[in-house]
Amino acid sequence: MIAGPGRHVAESLPHIFMKPEAIAKYNFKLFPDGTIYDYKVRRPYEELLRAIASDTKPIDELIRIRGLEEEGIGVVNLMESIVLDEPIFYPGINVANDGCIEGLSSWSVVEVPAYVDSAGIHLIRVGKLHKSIVGLTIPRIMQYELTIDAVLTGDRDLAIQAMMIDGYTDDIEKARKILSELIEAEAKWLPGYWLR
Repeated sequence: MIAGPGRHVAESLPHIFMKPEAIAKYNFKLFPDGTIYDYKVRRPYEELLRAIASDTKPIDELIRIRGLEEEGIGVVNLMESIVLDEPIFYPGINVANDGCIEGLSSWSVVEVPAYVDSAGIHLIRVGKLHKSIVGLTIPRIMQYELTIDAVLTGDRDLAIQAMMIDGYTDDIEKARKILSELIEAEAKWLPGYWLR
């Protein structure tokens, strides 16, 4: 599974990025050159999107960019299939699980294949995942649940627990410091119960 660098390794195996020897061994990069995570690549897209939003450039400039089939044109294709009733198969759509993948909570968001037409999105039930994938997935879902509970209640202990499950934080005191700094930096956007 981790034989080569993938697009979502950091999401599933964050502890690897805590170990410089693992990063070197598997040739992982935090911000891979030439991808949308590379700011040199990202900045022109951001500038173009701002120009389109402010009506100083036409959307055609975005549509003509090669390599955006999945991220850009894919979305346009989905909308066209719904509006024009032109059915298409889409390999991965993010939806509430609702039984698509057995053993995962119904509310968790999963990426599954689907057919799309004017009647909507027709999900393909995936069934059971291999235990190795479930072993990576369940902790991530639990971390999201804890994060949501913390956000809705302002419970700092739950936030710390979520940070520890996340895998990027390997020390509770560091997690407390990060959380305090985050709350201070974002105070004007937070509900009052976070500031007590």
